[in-house]
Amino acid sequence: MEDEYQKNRRILIVDDTEGIHGDFRAILGGTDDSAASFDKAESAVFGTTSDLLQEINFEIDSAFQGKEALEKVQQALREGRPYAVAFVDVRMPPGWDGIETIQRIWKEYPELQVVICTAYSDYQWSEITKKLGNTERLLILRKPFDKVEVYQLANALTEKWNLARKASIKMEELKQMIGEKTNELTKTNEQLTKEIAERKEAQEKLEKNGSDLESLIKERTEQLAAEKELLLVTLSSIGEGVITVDAVKQVTLFNKVAEELTGWKFEEVRGKRIDEVIRFIDEQSEETIESPIDRVLKSVETESGTSQDCLVVKGGSIVPVASSASPIRRDDKSVVGIVMVFRDVSRYREIDRMKTDFVSSVSHELRTPLTSIKAYTATIMRDPTMPEDTRREFLSIIDEESNRLANLIEDLLEVSRIEAGTVKVSLHSIDIAGITDQALLALEALAGKKNIQLKRDIAVELPELKADETKIQSVITNLVNNAIKFTPEGGQVLVCAQHQGQELIIRISDTGIGIPKKALKKIFDRFYRVHRPGEQTQGTGLGLAIVKEIISLHGGRIEVESEVGQGTTFTVFLPLSVQQAVFV
Repeated sequence: MEDEYQKNRRILIVDDTEGIHGDFRAILGGTDDSAASFDKAESAVFGTTSDLLQEINFEIDSAFQGKEALEKVQQALREGRPYAVAFVDVRMPPGWDGIETIQRIWKEYPELQVVICTAYSDYQWSEITKKLGNTERLLILRKPFDKVEVYQLANALTEKWNLARKASIKMEELKQMIGEKTNELTKTNEQLTKEIAERKEAQEKLEKNGSDLESLIKERTEQLAAEKELLLVTLSSIGEGVITVDAVKQVTLFNKVAEELTGWKFEEVRGKRIDEVIRFIDEQSEETIESPIDRVLKSVETESGTSQDCLVVKGGSIVPVASSASPIRRDDKSVVGIVMVFRDVSRYREIDRMKTDFVSSVSHELRTPLTSIKAYTATIMRDPTMPEDTRREFLSIIDEESNRLANLIEDLLEVSRIEAGTVKVSLHSIDIAGITDQALLALEALAGKKNIQLKRDIAVELPELKADETKIQSVITNLVNNAIKFTPEGGQVLVCAQHQGQELIIRISDTGIGIPKKALKKIFDRFYRVHRPGEQTQGTGLGLAIVKEIISLHGGRIEVESEVGQGTTFTVFLPLSVQQAVFV
């Protein structure tokens, strides 16, 4: 399927400044030195290769006014070569501004992914959403923009457009198949009804041959039952939920996936009105909305749900779904029922949210230290007579921010290496007590800023442990650093190590703010960050994911216990004898 589908990489740049078009072409499709250096940086951070980046060829088109942009979009649609993404400037005198341009384009082509580019506060976000709606098709890019951000947005949004297009094609194929199968069943039922009537008439006329007629009816009934069973088996093997209702919305079919997604058994809902079984709501407002089945009854045409649809199922649970419904027609085109196909898209929406959060957090985490470094460097360069103490203080801050930036990039590279399976583990006998002391010493200054006590309790005469010293120290440093970060002033962080059975156990405990129970299951997921109301979410969500992967490479495991307001304990279990199969 991937080979048969030609990906759309067409991008439209809408800006009244000619230089901006050149900048976008240099970033997304140029071959100059800046583009080459950008490719190199992208490869280092995200683990791709320059050859792969060169394979992503964006097709760039330009428009200098909103009206010209609309005409290009219309022409592209007529030619069957639509744009996937548009970068639109807000201010484009003397014609339409960016918001009006987007409104007009979306009327013609609502699937277009749009990035608003602006250096001014022309519109508040609330004003933009009021004019354009609260949609996932719209992002904002502030000028001056960063090359990595532009490239990531272009790559991610064109990929999103292509995935949406593929999903749409797949859904249409599925609806067609279901419609064909349902029509076949309808025809079979009608034919059987007709045949049974004919057999009964013959039975009345041929009473002497009644036994033969009975056998024939039985044969045809068994054939129908076999055909129905085949249809049910086919529907059960489909990965989407399938529900059919008659013209008055009474349930006539419920496949296995529909049972799993809704919590209802077919026997429980057969003959019930579909409104008594499930209900559609909007994900944001949680208000009841019209279902695709209801819309089909009005339009007598195929209807699809929206990207915000959720299903309220048995017990009141809410499931994000993608759905579509089509009428079931007789040969005379009259509607005898409706078939609805739906699937659980919880994971897809969660991934989309995580990607958005990750791009935002990484951009912030990269920009913050760079801003500090540039500011302090500029200050030092402007003032050659600066006192030496002040200069050293500024240089110290630059050094700290550089280390912070290097640690972030190293985390990204480590995740890339883990995903590529190229992480190398070097086994040697290591001294847990010495490694712990080194980690605590390195974090002593950080803890001192918050008056946090760092304590250790290492058992005497621990057995020999063969492990990668650098990576185990990274695990302890990461966990202790997290403990300091989320422990209030005057708190305490304790590192313990002991031997139990065939395992070495390391515990890092703190008296911090704790982790909510609902977050504990996801705490080791990549890019997951604990959201606390009223507080800014910190980090990129990579640290604990890397810790878990390192421990897994050593054949170990990690557990977490936490009480909100009381503190958190991470427990690392490392086997004394590690299987060689876990190393690369």
